Amino acid sequence: QVTVTVAKKAINVAPAAGQTKVFGSSDPNSYGFEVGEETPLVGEDKLMDVLKRAEGEDAGDYAYSLTESAETNTHYTITLTDADTIKFSITKATPAAPVMPVLKSSTSDTVTLETIEVTDAVAVKAGAAVEYGIIDAENVTNWQAGPVFEGLAGDTAYRFTARYAATKNTEASPESTILDVKTPVG
Repeated sequence: QVTVTVAKKAINVAPAAGQTKVFGSSDPNSYGFEVGEETPLVGEDKLMDVLKRAEGEDAGDYAYSLTESAETNTHYTITLTDADTIKFSITKATPAAPVMPVLKSSTSDTVTLETIEVTDAVAVKAGAAVEYGIIDAENVTNWQAGPVFEGLAGDTAYRFTARYAATKNTEASPESTILDVKTPVG
């Protein structure tokens, strides 16, 4: 009786570059990789479930590592290469614009808007707040956290808008539809 022991073949795999997802979306079912040309697979062999990424869901870069099944592969000894330079990236999401502001009250020097509820799913997940804006004569929006605008002039037309503020995981949303308000005479 003859016993033959076949040694595992050593191969190198590198993560495929450019793999990303947007904050709040699902990861791919598997992560792409390339087998090194100097260490090809044998025949028609295929590798599956080779890479995983570091845990985390915030925008940023995440390192790859080998999965348990890759580390215990019965045919190959797999070495991960380029993991220090090729990362999986989660990019910031952009929520949809919030609803148009609604006038709550106005005096000759103050406009108060209704508080806008955060309803966009991405904005909710990111913990984004609503910012309220007043658009000046040069068409520049001046943003603030609250819906009360003070120090205004009486008998003057003003334009107001809103957006979801940027967070570590989201860009600022587009602006809402504009609300036109004319303050009463003082």
